[in-house]
Amino acid sequence: MTRRPEEFKYENADHDLDICGIVFNHSSSYSDGPEGKRSIKEVQAEAKKNGWHVFETHVRYSASYPKAAREGTPIGLTSYVRWEVTSEFSRFVDEFLVAIKLSKIPE
Repeated sequence: MTRRPEEFKYENADHDLDICGIVFNHSSSYSDGPEGKRSIKEVQAEAKKNGWHVFETHVRYSASYPKAAREGTPIGLTSYVRWEVTSEFSRFVDEFLVAIKLSKIPE
């Protein structure tokens, strides 16, 4: 169930919550179809209405995620992880660090 950040803040008044952006995650190649594209556009429109940043990098589902948890390793060190998976995470991390002002936009 998707909940709005305002609901979370109301229900968890003892927690501090800052929204730095929306990242599309747990998507797959199925998300590239018309229904997935329509859903992404709807989320982007809602984000624009609320002034929320939307990260460009989508972090797609990979069987390496649960495997990393089982192995107790970072995703980049998980056995047989594909380079696409580590590349997406790396791109997202770069975007995230810029968004929270811990890094500068590469020139």
